[in-house]
Amino acid sequence: MSNPTNKYITPVGLQQPAAADLSDGTTGSGAIVLASSPALINIPTAPTAALGTNTTQLATTQFVLANSTTPTAPLIRGTGIQASSAASYTVNWPAGSLAGDMAVIMVGGGFQVSPFPTGWTIADNQTGTNWEGSVFYRVLSTADISTGHVIVAMGGTFDTVLGIVTFQSYTAGIRPVVSQRNSSGSATITLNSLDAFPSTTDMAIYFGSNRAASTDTISLGTLKQQVNDGANASGAIYAGIPAAIGGVSPVYSYSVAGSGNYQAAIFVKGWF
Repeated sequence: MSNPTNKYITPVGLQQPAAADLSDGTTGSGAIVLASSPALINIPTAPTAALGTNTTQLATTQFVLANSTTPTAPLIRGTGIQASSAASYTVNWPAGSLAGDMAVIMVGGGFQVSPFPTGWTIADNQTGTNWEGSVFYRVLSTADISTGHVIVAMGGTFDTVLGIVTFQSYTAGIRPVVSQRNSSGSATITLNSLDAFPSTTDMAIYFGSNRAASTDTISLGTLKQQVNDGANASGAIYAGIPAAIGGVSPVYSYSVAGSGNYQAAIFVKGWF
């Protein structure tokens, strides 16, 4: 930028010149490019460079996490849960969700998801009588964010619990889901074989659903959301970093034992 004149330098610092006084140095939008970097406020954003970029280009936090060799636990963007009786459901993205975020949807109900939404990966699908369950996930696109939701169709009309968790970009996918479905239901269920996850930098999602109007709790993680439709469906989402490799199994407790339930432990992998 050319130096307009010394009239803009005073004992108290620089005064911003009018754009008309500058022969060059503007951005094209009327904003002035300063010789010294200004202190930015709020949450400024910038383009994220491609993986492996090694230049003097500025790096965003996304770029730093993507190129880090230190395991980083996934960060939850938001959660949502609902329960009612319908043949299909609108599952909205949690507030603040962005393109590049990974969305994980958990469903427990009297019917199975049918058909699964196009472009989603099925991680678990348990079928049987009285109560069924599934987990599916997808990295959200710009078009997804613009739409704001996904429609989840069921194979019939009955009470259903649907939960969603979105994760900030640069997760590394999910590990095999540990789940259990029961046709008769139970007041207390323990999910075993949690040595399925190999890293304490995973983020665990614990989802429970029950065919009853119940208060549902889970022994591991922190409560994110609970739901009870007052009729035939209740559920809860808990989440947290696993305490240890092959660690303690979560216990799912229902204040009313319904005639069926579905539990799932989903481990979202950290970025390396």
